[in-house]
Amino acid sequence: MQRSLRGVVVCVGLAAVSLAACGDDDDTAVTTTAPATDATTATSTAGTTLSAADATEDDYLAAIERSLSTGDGLTTTSDQAECMAPRWLDTIGIDRLKEHDVAPSQIGDDVNDDGSALSDLGLSQEEGTALYDAFGDCDVDIRQKFVDLATEGQRPAVANCVADALTPDLLRRLMISSIVEGQPDDQLQADFTTAIGPCTALSEGATATTSG
Repeated sequence: MQRSLRGVVVCVGLAAVSLAACGDDDDTAVTTTAPATDATTATSTAGTTLSAADATEDDYLAAIERSLSTGDGLTTTSDQAECMAPRWLDTIGIDRLKEHDVAPSQIGDDVNDDGSALSDLGLSQEEGTALYDAFGDCDVDIRQKFVDLATEGQRPAVANCVADALTPDLLRRLMISSIVEGQPDDQLQADFTTAIGPCTALSEGATATTSG
């Protein structure tokens, strides 16, 4: 079943930071992280058990690259992920990841209650801004990717409407709020919903016509 445009408003913003996944046809957004044997262990590329305490900088870099460049949501190319990973790790900090018991395999998968989501790490607005800016620094057209994912399965007219409605400032606020807080606050969600209101009506009108 095709999700409504309204149903992906928040979850697309989260998916854009590659640490989140979307539900089906509702307005619920869920942050996600990688599953592990327990909250503090991971499996290295060599197949050995790796704890957060034993993880190295290279382990974390590889995990961030993987989370950015793979998956079903909004992903980057491998070159873009390689460019972004050190920027993200420098901003987040290895010590912070270890203090929160975040093992490399917990980065970017499907567990949202183990304390390893970006919004669980106590990032400041300044740090969230730095993570967001890394997309542009590494030539990722995050706005176009956001629009493509949000309007997947929709008519070109709906995609064009969302692209026009999603200003750079609105996308920036949405993304940074998702990174730092886990989801946009009520005011920002309201701003976004208002901005894409005509697009939602266009989408729902097309759906009604098709079903009728």
